[in-house]
Amino acid sequence: MTELWDIKALSAYLSIKRSTPYAHVQEIPHYKINRLVRFRKEEIDAWLAGQHRDPITTTAKARSVVTASSRTPDSVDHVITRSIEAVKRVYNRPIGKPGHAHRKEGR
Repeated sequence: MTELWDIKALSAYLSIKRSTPYAHVQEIPHYKINRLVRFRKEEIDAWLAGQHRDPITTTAKARSVVTASSRTPDSVDHVITRSIEAVKRVYNRPIGKPGHAHRKEGR
């Protein structure tokens, strides 16, 4: 039977903070002995192999750049205009009770 690791040993093996395995313990293969959590190296290695993510390919990056650059300036202007209008609505809300006219004094 192989050695069981505690959180400290697992954290050292993965080069991560000790709080990280606690936060993700439900995703990591583990054993619970009363209130203690233990791990096996072989199971961790197998789990890690399943967590592998391929880097974004050059083609995918190029596609995203081309898509972003093919947007017309009109669409950017439209987004900016909508954003400014939204901010004006938030900062220019009427003061007072709804349904009552509001007069600014001194103007």
